[in-house]
Amino acid sequence: MLAIYTRLSINDDESNSIENQIREGKEYAYLNGIKESQIFIYNEGEGVKGSQPIKERPELNKLLEDIKNGKISILYVRKQSRISRKLKMFNDILEEMIKYNIKLYMGDRGLLDLDSPMTKMMLQIMAAFDEYAPNQQSKETIKSLQQNFEEGKAWGIVPYGYETDEKMIPYVVDEEKKVINRIFKEYLEGKGAFTIAKDLNNDKIPKKKHRYDKPVKLKNKYTNKETRKETKKILWVEKTIK
Repeated sequence: MLAIYTRLSINDDESNSIENQIREGKEYAYLNGIKESQIFIYNEGEGVKGSQPIKERPELNKLLEDIKNGKISILYVRKQSRISRKLKMFNDILEEMIKYNIKLYMGDRGLLDLDSPMTKMMLQIMAAFDEYAPNQQSKETIKSLQQNFEEGKAWGIVPYGYETDEKMIPYVVDEEKKVINRIFKEYLEGKGAFTIAKDLNNDKIPKKKHRYDKPVKLKNKYTNKETRKETKKILWVEKTIK
């Protein structure tokens, strides 16, 4: 029985999409005479980091349980980093696969002999590199943000009421400044956040995102489902005012 494990982190590009990972896994199955009924897909979904612990990755948890129960004999992953970007965690999973005689096929390396000490060492070295890469990137990002801060530049999401010039130096947007002053004034006069939001919508006061032509990508925090919405349809809400 073949397991196809997939995940997509926030830093992955489009070529690493879940659809591509599943398609390539199924191509491997068909080329090796594995029937559709013998394929089990463990899709962790999008926005899942490779550094997240096993307990926070339900599909990986389920996969490991199915390995222990004898349901799986071959594991397909597009790249080693799909399994984990933590050396210790990857090594623990690797030991489980060796213990239960699981074959490992990686899309970028082929079928791996887990009984070979050389293969095991190679995988552990690559796991160390997989852990190193995001850590180094994070360090460089922090360094860059610190430099921007020291130079008076904006970093992250620029708050409502401000924009940045070509050098990333923030400046006040006069029209949005008026809206902010209005919000504070009305709140101090006794208006609630819900009423203020409603009045701003009635007066057709645009939110910051209305400046951009492209649809905005919104994510439901409970279901992780992403939707696209035209900027003109994004309204003021009580939470924004607060």
